[in-house]
Amino acid sequence: EISYCLRTSLTYSDKADVIELLPGQILVTPADLPHRLSTHTKGLVMDWMIVRVPKVNAGFLGLPRAESQALTDRLRALPKQPFPGNAAIRQLFQRLFALYDSPRSAYQRCALRGTCLALMLALVDASEETACVLATSRLRAAIEQMRRSPEVDYPVDALARLAGLAPGHLINRFKALTGLPPHQFLIA
Repeated sequence: EISYCLRTSLTYSDKADVIELLPGQILVTPADLPHRLSTHTKGLVMDWMIVRVPKVNAGFLGLPRAESQALTDRLRALPKQPFPGNAAIRQLFQRLFALYDSPRSAYQRCALRGTCLALMLALVDASEETACVLATSRLRAAIEQMRRSPEVDYPVDALARLAGLAPGHLINRFKALTGLPPHQFLIA
């Protein structure tokens, strides 16, 4: 289930969490997670759709098997917390709904499939941009901690967990931000 809040806010709840969705944010909830809309304010405007992601090795949106699997893997990995939407996603939702309401034809089905594919790719891209920004901000916080307390041991695995990155990716990002790998940064 994909919810894109456009105006005002709403609150979802499940057994364990309460999630507030603010204007401009997207929330993706898996089908196997029972949840409900607990509050919404007057004037709420949102785009909402349910996407059935096929089981492993099944086709999706008419894509060849390998591409279908790559896309469904990314869709299953979308964050379970709100992430920012963008103008492209908003336009794709609008086009999708306009196409859905248009007269049925072979062209309409083709355009629906293409728009749905573009929307799924835009959602994946938007969530990954957010993850990259979050990882960078967490990595910057870790670098500041290292500057304040250089006497402390900072294993790469611990830094990677802190930043939400794989160890190899952490080292590359660390070098991009500081010019040195973590160990050399501490002794420099």
